Amino acid sequence: MNFIDAVKTCFKKYASFNGRASRSEFWFFVLFYYAVVILSIVLMIQTNSYGFFMVFIFVFAIVSLLPYLAVAVRRLHDTNQPGTLVGVALIVSFLSRIPGLHLVGIISLGLNIIIFIMCAKDGDKKNNRFGKNIYNKKRKKR
Repeated sequence: MNFIDAVKTCFKKYASFNGRASRSEFWFFVLFYYAVVILSIVLMIQTNSYGFFMVFIFVFAIVSLLPYLAVAVRRLHDTNQPGTLVGVALIVSFLSRIPGLHLVGIISLGLNIIIFIMCAKDGDKKNNRFGKNIYNKKRKKR
């Protein structure tokens, strides 16, 4: 899957947490997400248009949050891991913002590192409990 197809697929499956996502689909969407945010920050600094770009980044982050979470869950499903880990990491991340809960912040960082490693693994090359094999090469009929 190429970059454009991955971004299109993630927005087509906007809030679809079922099924599986290939490594390329996940990592191209992550690249797209952070490239837009970083490019916006650079343009904001260069043009001194802080208000416009802050609103743009906020709206983009809100609009892209569900596809980002959905593709992360589907990616974990591809590695035969439960997608609920993404929800747990999100909740722990929010809890780590409460003053005085420094240990929760360390746990949040650890969970995010574990999810990052799981998303980098190869997906199952066979059917698993989350769906059919997405790596089958379709042969042309002659």
